[in-house]
Amino acid sequence: SLIESCGVAALGVHGRTKEQRPNDPCDAESILAVVRHTSLPIIANGGSSNNRNSQINTYKGIKQFWEKTEAASVMVARAAEWNPSVFREGEKEDIMVVINKYFGYAIEFDYPFNIVKYCVQQLMGSMQESDLGRRFLNCATMGDLCEVFGLGKEYKEKQELLGGQERPDKEFSEKVNKEEREGTRKRKIGEEVVTEMFCPFVRGHYGTNESSNLPKTLLLLFARQKELGQPKYVMEQQDKQFRARVRLGEESYGSMAWEKNKKYAEQGAALVAVKCLNITKDDIVWKQTKV
Repeated sequence: SLIESCGVAALGVHGRTKEQRPNDPCDAESILAVVRHTSLPIIANGGSSNNRNSQINTYKGIKQFWEKTEAASVMVARAAEWNPSVFREGEKEDIMVVINKYFGYAIEFDYPFNIVKYCVQQLMGSMQESDLGRRFLNCATMGDLCEVFGLGKEYKEKQELLGGQERPDKEFSEKVNKEEREGTRKRKIGEEVVTEMFCPFVRGHYGTNESSNLPKTLLLLFARQKELGQPKYVMEQQDKQFRARVRLGEESYGSMAWEKNKKYAEQGAALVAVKCLNITKDDIVWKQTKV
């Protein structure tokens, strides 16, 4: 085949078409057909269920999917994000044990706040609606996260060993902003091409009474000044988490990060647009109200 003639070493095959969504069943038979058609090692993908508690999202379920496709190996995404212990035989590890282990690594290797919060969101799932989950979602720094999970002392001790105070998360966020375009990707949704980035919205980075700094505010005022029309938001929901995309003129932007509510999801989408369009407060003509 053409792909084989290009010198490809292996091929990953997802069991859904580009129009299908995670809730649609994975077509293992189609993957099997590809396996039997080619001599290339095939990596089967798409076997995870959108229901994190499904038996499909277990070591046994993943192995059954692998065997059904007769693939050389299997690739796991969502099931592993929700509980990485799916890779071991037997029952999955209690999720709080997994979260505590993850924080151990995050503290030891000084992970940035945005990444830690996103990963723990994936692990917690519906637990975000609990008292612990609400306190977790309100965190705006790595130190806050560690305190919520009873690891504040360990985090501070590690930071002292590293010779500094608590990680300046806002500075880290600003650094990411400068490197914004390196993380963009294009995704086609129907006839719409969306520019996406991983941009979690952290409310604490924008001040408590400074709505003029918020991404949605900047994008709206920019759109009005450029006569691009009202930004239009489209919401996506999965397991009580949200992410959005926004259309401005002929372009669409979206964040790959899942948020705790629709408001944050829209801010995340607006943040991607603001970054890609290089919009700053200096670009906005602020109208003064006459007294």
